Amino acid sequence: MAEPTSLTVTERKAPAPARRRRLTRGLLTTASIGTIAVTAAGCGGAATSLNAQGAAGTAAGSAGGQSSAAAPATSAAAPATNSAPSPANVALTLQLDAKGGPAGWVTGKDGWPRFVPGDGTSIPSGYQGAIKLPADTTVTLTIAAHDDMVTALPDGSPYNKVLGGTETVDGKTVTTVSNAVISHTITVPSLGINIPIPKAPEKGTVNVTFTFKTGAAGTYVWRCLTPCGDGPMGMGGAMASNGWMRGAFVVG
Repeated sequence: MAEPTSLTVTERKAPAPARRRRLTRGLLTTASIGTIAVTAAGCGGAATSLNAQGAAGTAAGSAGGQSSAAAPATSAAAPATNSAPSPANVALTLQLDAKGGPAGWVTGKDGWPRFVPGDGTSIPSGYQGAIKLPADTTVTLTIAAHDDMVTALPDGSPYNKVLGGTETVDGKTVTTVSNAVISHTITVPSLGINIPIPKAPEKGTVNVTFTFKTGAAGTYVWRCLTPCGDGPMGMGGAMASNGWMRGAFVVG
């Protein structure tokens, strides 16, 4: 396995985080977003037992008083088999906030980037950013990110770091995504999770995986913490809206 590294680009500086330039691409037609459901297939078997008992009998002999001895009882139990839940996988797409582009890649709304389920081409109705995950299970999020703009965090922010799991970017393990390339995060404060996501190449994709272990059932708010929204501080619009840059991990 490759040694963890910090993902950084030194040849360009991060732009000011307040507002962001957006690219315009081909038309988008999508519905509103729905809940992502992930099912972990578990396997296991209850203990089984097989009991065989011999029959005992007696017979009165005539002259000799013959009798038959009882066969001893025997039992055999198959050992219980309990398997851990199978790992779960969920695919997400980070869409660029442009009015036009390849199907599933863009939101069709300037200034409104968005995380959506699957490849982004078929978004379930009523999606409010809820991502369903099984409890006590190893989960891998696979994120196809198309946003090719940098949105830097404030200097000294802890959210450039990978927290609460392991992350790869295009197959390479990383522990940090620098301000020179960071685009968004998925941050779940109550679970200690932070997934920093670098910008994609222009008109391209960066593939991010994040693997972690879920715990007890519950609802845990996630949000992006880069200033990628509207307003002078970049914290409005998509940043403040469920189903865009905010939602919840629903673990159960």
